[in-house]
Amino acid sequence: PLDWSTRGLLGIYYAYAGRLDEGLAAADQAVKESQQNAEALYYQALVRLRRGDTAGAISALADALARDPQYRQFLTTDPDFKPLHALPDFIAVLGENATLDEGPVPF
Repeated sequence: PLDWSTRGLLGIYYAYAGRLDEGLAAADQAVKESQQNAEALYYQALVRLRRGDTAGAISALADALARDPQYRQFLTTDPDFKPLHALPDFIAVLGENATLDEGPVPF
């Protein structure tokens, strides 16, 4: 059986392979199994964005930040979220003083 983290990553892989419905199902299940862990919500946001669900992605990111503010760093540097950088709703989630960095993801 898969743990929630593996299931969330599988959701991302499905989404990038064009299997968007399977990707969303896996990501949603990961969020449920993890009891809305910030990492699982981050994975869900990636899948939702890949599906073209910008509002759903931003909502998942807001929930992730509410659970773990350290994810703000990833939101500002992850190139997958670059299309959101100019959107007022995304900027509002990050907060007024957030700096959007175009550099590499800090892992």
